[in-house]
Amino acid sequence: MADFAIDGANLSLDWLTGKTVSPPAGLFIKLHIGDPGFDGTQNPAVNTQRQATALGTAVSGVATTTIASSWTGVPATETYSHISIWDVVGPAGGQVIWAGPMSIPTAVTAGGDFDFPAGQTIRHL
Repeated sequence: MADFAIDGANLSLDWLTGKTVSPPAGLFIKLHIGDPGFDGTQNPAVNTQRQATALGTAVSGVATTTIASSWTGVPATETYSHISIWDVVGPAGGQVIWAGPMSIPTAVTAGGDFDFPAGQTIRHL
């Protein structure tokens, strides 16, 4: 299941109820080898580096990434299957905004590179 993470849901509800909410200064993808859960901390990849991303305008509850995100020299052989999106580069701290599965899980080899291309779907379900 893909959805707003708990922090993202709280930010959305604060906006709906008229609280002052500023958008994050940036969005950053964290890789996972399984469902990140609503707090974005479950099943983290060994690679904890977060990479910048950007989202286009949402239509019907769906936005797409508008830039590619790349990781070079990944530290472990594993399969990335999910991502979480954070409001700080990290690798720790910040608020998790969204968490969900990747379109296609991707196996990587230690020392190799991984690219998360532009045009990936981020949806609210």
